[in-house]
Amino acid sequence: MQPSSASTPLQSVASDYDYLTLDIAALSQNKKINRYGYVVGGVGFLVPHNTLSEVLRKYTLYSIPNTKAWLRGLVNLRGNLIPAFDVSMLFGFQNTATHYENLLILDKGADAVGILINKLPVVCDVESWQPVAEQIAGVPGLETYTSEVYKNGEMIWSCFDHKAYFRSIKSDVAV
Repeated sequence: MQPSSASTPLQSVASDYDYLTLDIAALSQNKKINRYGYVVGGVGFLVPHNTLSEVLRKYTLYSIPNTKAWLRGLVNLRGNLIPAFDVSMLFGFQNTATHYENLLILDKGADAVGILINKLPVVCDVESWQPVAEQIAGVPGLETYTSEVYKNGEMIWSCFDHKAYFRSIKSDVAV
C-alpha cells in the first residue's frame, strides 16, 4: 500500500481510542507501576518511564507531500497535529508500507509522535526479566537511542528514546 494522499486519507477500522496511563492508585500506595511495550518487526520496545501514551484505534492519516514513505502522515489528535511513522519500514524490517490497526501515540505537545503498530501494547513485567548487554541487531545506530535492555524468552526488549531518535532523523524526512 502506498502512503495516503491528501484526497484519500488512511483510516483505521477499529473503535475510538484507548489510553495507556499510569495507575494513580498504585503510585499513591508505592506499588509497582506497569511498563508497556510494543512490538515492531519482531523487536520489543518499552515505553520510557513517565511517558504519556495512548492507542488510537480509529484514526485518519493525512499524507505530507515530498516526504519519505516511512513518514506516513499526520493525525489530528484533539486539535494537535502529530506525525505518524511506520517504524518497521524506517528501521528496514520491511520494504513497503502496510495497513496497521493501531496508532500508538507517545508523549504530548511538541514531543508527541505516532508509531503504527498491528497489535496493542502489552504490560511488561521487566522486574522479572533478565537485564542483558545485547542490543537490537540489524538497525544501525539504534543502540544510541535504546537503554534498559532485557531478555524475556527469546525476545530482546529495549527502552526506546523516541524523543532523541525522531529529532535525529528530522533532516532525513524530505524526499
